[in-house]
Amino acid sequence: KISETGSSDRPLINDMLRMLTKRVSNETGSLTFQGNLVEKSGSVKIAGLDATFGIAISDVSIMNIDSVGDPLHIFSPVPGKGMNGILDNTISFGADSRRFGIQGNILLSLHDGADMKLHNKMSLTVSFRNFFLVA
Repeated sequence: KISETGSSDRPLINDMLRMLTKRVSNETGSLTFQGNLVEKSGSVKIAGLDATFGIAISDVSIMNIDSVGDPLHIFSPVPGKGMNGILDNTISFGADSRRFGIQGNILLSLHDGADMKLHNKMSLTVSFRNFFLVA
C-alpha cells in the first residue's frame, strides 16, 4: 500500500512520512536532531606528531524526506532470482523538484599540548536533486 499513489499522485508513503516527521520534529517533511549525535576523541601518533583529536557531529536535519517518487520498490522479488530470496528495495527521494537534503555541524579539533591547537567548526549542507537508497 505504501507505493500506491494518493490524491497528490505521489506514493502514500509520503503521507506517512509527513505524519512521522511532524510528530518527531514538529516540522512536516524534516527530521531534526538537536545537540551532539556523535562525539569521539582519541590520540594519534604519526611521524613525530603526538596529539589528541576530537570530532563531533551535531544539530543534524534531514530535509524533504516526504519527497518519495519513482522508482519505489519495497520487498519486490527480482525477476528470475525470486527463488533465491533476492528482493529489490529501492527508494527515490527528490520528487517534484523538492531536493532531499542533509545539514549539520561538524567540529574537528587537534591539539599537540604545545603550539598546535586546531579547532574547526563547519556547517555543512548537502542537497540532492535525485537521491536513491538501494538495499
